[in-house]
Amino acid sequence: MSENDSKFFDVDEKDIFKFTKEFPTGSGEGIPNHFHICVKVEDSYYLFNCCTSQSGKVKDRMEFLGWQYVEITNCKKTLLTERTFVDCDDVFKITKEEFDKYMEEDKITPAGLINNVDYQNIVKGILASDRVEEETKKFFR
Repeated sequence: MSENDSKFFDVDEKDIFKFTKEFPTGSGEGIPNHFHICVKVEDSYYLFNCCTSQSGKVKDRMEFLGWQYVEITNCKKTLLTERTFVDCDDVFKITKEEFDKYMEEDKITPAGLINNVDYQNIVKGILASDRVEEETKKFFR
């Protein structure tokens, strides 16, 4: 394992994690008590998208606002138990050091992985988003 890898295990694109209610909130950070999907692994940080199961409200609001979202279609290898959507407009970064700290404090727990089709749809949503910065989109091109 290189010094840039998580000391717990390798984190890969498509991995799902649950960020607990104690996870810090704020600009550029995960939403507490939600599942998050790792969409990109870089040298010193990970990029994540947040998931929600409040499908009716979220889908209607996102469609009304023209936001990008993806429904997870295959939950077989996940802890997702309800219909789940991914907010493709909100990509946030967490350093590998922060991630390890939160794992150590049991504020992040593994929750499975999504399939390749769902992952590709999330990437398409990120690239189509008017709210994701070009600097972030370059990682997916």
